[in-house]
Amino acid sequence: MERLAFLVSDKLRERLIARHKISSDLSARLTVLARERTTMELLGEGASEEQIARLVRQLWKTGRLTPTIILRPICTGETQFFQDAMARSANMTVDTVNRLLRDEGARAFDDLFRSAGLPGGLRGPLRAAVDRARELLRHGAAPSRAEFTRDMINGVMSRMESDAEPPRRHDYGAADLEFVLARLAA
Repeated sequence: MERLAFLVSDKLRERLIARHKISSDLSARLTVLARERTTMELLGEGASEEQIARLVRQLWKTGRLTPTIILRPICTGETQFFQDAMARSANMTVDTVNRLLRDEGARAFDDLFRSAGLPGGLRGPLRAAVDRARELLRHGAAPSRAEFTRDMINGVMSRMESDAEPPRRHDYGAADLEFVLARLAA
């Protein structure tokens, strides 16, 4: 599955460079995001825990378990993938990761984040996503995937905005996930 995403995204990169005169750096970043999105879409909503664990292992072995592919699933409600990816990155068990994620204190999250070796610029957005996911799941109301993603993106975008800017009302949608991930990957 991940191999198919790799082949498709590689063809996309070649086409972007040849037809649209996009720099190789920008095309590489866009290709990674497209590959990650395709990988998650191929995995599908009804994937078993074993399928998810196998994909995370494969991504880890090939060096493609990137910070943005770790952030993407928590923003779209794929919590099992997120937990497995964090466990693999932090060299912890999924149970340990779950325990740390349930702890609402900053220290538990910071320990997990540091152990996973994620870039510092991802800390705020990832913390916002974890906090918001915890809140949404705690209320027991199961919003649709689109509603969940919209709520997650609004929380992450709010956290990413500068404190110097005046407060603004945003209503980002699920389509804005690509924008958020592109900003984080830059």
